[in-house]
Amino acid sequence: MSLSKAIVVSVLNQMVSSATNFLFGLYLVRNLPPVEFGLYGIGFAITLFYAGIGNAMFLTQMVVHIPNKAAEDREPYAARICLIMMLFCLVTAFLLVVLVYAGGYFSEWLHKYHHLAIAIIAASTTILAKDFFIRHCYTLRKEIRALWVNTAVALSLGVFCIVLYLVLPDGNSESYLLLYGLSNGAGVLVGYVLVQIPLRQLDRSRLFPDLVELWSGGKWAAMTVFFYFLRTQAHTLITASLLGPVGVAHLNASRMFVTPAVMLTPALSQVLMPRLATLRASDPRKVNAAGMMFTLVLLSISIVYSLLLLFFLEDIVPFVLGDQYDTPFILVLFWCLLTVVLALRNGMEMVLQILRRFRVLTLLNTISAIIALASVYGMILVFGISGAITGITIGEVVLVLGCFFVSGRDEADRRKI
Repeated sequence: MSLSKAIVVSVLNQMVSSATNFLFGLYLVRNLPPVEFGLYGIGFAITLFYAGIGNAMFLTQMVVHIPNKAAEDREPYAARICLIMMLFCLVTAFLLVVLVYAGGYFSEWLHKYHHLAIAIIAASTTILAKDFFIRHCYTLRKEIRALWVNTAVALSLGVFCIVLYLVLPDGNSESYLLLYGLSNGAGVLVGYVLVQIPLRQLDRSRLFPDLVELWSGGKWAAMTVFFYFLRTQAHTLITASLLGPVGVAHLNASRMFVTPAVMLTPALSQVLMPRLATLRASDPRKVNAAGMMFTLVLLSISIVYSLLLLFFLEDIVPFVLGDQYDTPFILVLFWCLLTVVLALRNGMEMVLQILRRFRVLTLLNTISAIIALASVYGMILVFGISGAITGITIGEVVLVLGCFFVSGRDEADRRKI
């Protein structure tokens, strides 16, 4: 019953988060010119990279290490991780702002887009800070608090968009990225009030040992995220360099159709990851079986969603995109195929994270990222925008095969023991 309730609340939580991002993207794709929507897509991809690095170095490590802590130390441990993460945000934000303004004297591109860069930095740090409270709520098995955090983000983003539209009807990419960052900041405030992290009472003498522990697995997880970013955002990076922001806009516009299915994954993984971490501490042999069930659930959802989407696509396109974009059936079909592959990858990759196979994941992500970059580049030259989707799908298939091989080998080793 506890797990069922957690899954229901988490799915509702993800529905709020996904609906917020989807409706915000829908608003932007219909109200921003393709160039500005493309710049927003590039900026948002960078925020995901920053937040991904922070999640890998701090939050994922917190989740996998906390079952090994004494019960009375778990809350103080989370507080110490929060302080370390906040220091990381402050230092990196300061260095990046200095780099942007100093680089503007030498780079015409940085000088032209320095406002966009500042908005990206603001959004990146607030997204990571909000993610801490989301992950901590799930670790505490207080999923309802995470729902309130995401609800605060959704409501504040809606209010900010209305205010911006009234004050500045012709908003641009940096103004909307800044609004997204501010709304995540509202989520941070709500999360802090709900969770009441004991920052003032923490034992600062234990910060360095915690940092060493974070670094032991975090360095590999961060490298994994780096190559994960190259692999999953290869279509954005290379499309931007070859076809410009307008090409990115058309690619992201077609991707919006599969966003609801893709963003369902965090709803389930946020619930299951802490529980699988606890299961690993008591009986590691059961982790693979539980992970396989999770993968089958994701796979079933993605297949059913893709079939329904393709069947009703002709009726949905005008409502979603308006008349600024032409979205061929083949583009959405390729996104659906990628969604199915992602379902396989997400489940298998999570199991390896739970088993703390960060070094192996780094190697697998490195190989698949290189293949994805090369594939996207070659496919775009031959097939245009649709080639970008095919290229990243090839990279994901390589990662799935690698995860399957490692999991199979680990299972065989356990049976020998």
